[in-house]
Amino acid sequence: MTRSLAAALLTVVLVPYAAVAEDFAITGKKLVMAQTPSRAVLVFISRDVIRAPLPGGPDDPRVTGASLRVTSGTAETALFDLPAANWTASSNGTVFAYKNLQAPSGPSAVKVAPSVLSAYVGSYDFSPAENPTVVLTSNVTFNGSELSIDTEGKDKMPLIPLSETLFSVAGDRIEFAKDDKGKVTHFVSFAAEGALKSIRKP
Repeated sequence: MTRSLAAALLTVVLVPYAAVAEDFAITGKKLVMAQTPSRAVLVFISRDVIRAPLPGGPDDPRVTGASLRVTSGTAETALFDLPAANWTASSNGTVFAYKNLQAPSGPSAVKVAPSVLSAYVGSYDFSPAENPTVVLTSNVTFNGSELSIDTEGKDKMPLIPLSETLFSVAGDRIEFAKDDKGKVTHFVSFAAEGALKSIRKP
C-alpha cells in the first residue's frame, strides 16, 4: 500500500467550510490502488464530510503544508508529510491536489519517531538460503535521524521507513517484529528470492 501511495496524485474534493485548525479523522469506505506503466494512483472514498480550509487562509495546505495519517484496522499507522510546495488548487478553491514529485525516484519515507527507530538498533543473525550452515550478521545503526543496515560491516545502506515497522532497502522490504512485551526480537526481509528471518542478538 505504501509504495502506491508514495507515487500517487492525491486529490481531495473539499466542501467550503470555515478554516478549522485541528486534526480530524475521516472514516474510509473504500481504498483502491491502481498501477499503470507511468504512475500509481490511490483513490480514497468516504461518506464523511471533509472540512476544508478557506483558500488563502492560514490552514490552506499551499501555505502551511499538511500531513496524512493512515491507520489500518489493526492499528498500524503511517504518517506522510505533504509539503506546501507540492499542493495546487482549482480556480474556485473546492478541489485541492497534492503530487509527490519525488515518487518516481523511489518510495517516500514516512515520519517515524526517533524513539521507535532507535529501538531497532542491534545485531541480527541470519543464515543465507543458499548456505544454511553459515551464520552472518546484519547490523542496524541509527545516527539520530536515519536507520542504516549493513552485513558483516559492509555495504551499509539506509532503511527508508514505510511505516513504524516496515522499511525499504535497495528495492526490497524488511519488517521488524516485537514480542508481547514490546521488545524487538527479529526482522524479516522480503525479496524476490523469498522471505528471510534475522534473529536479534541478546
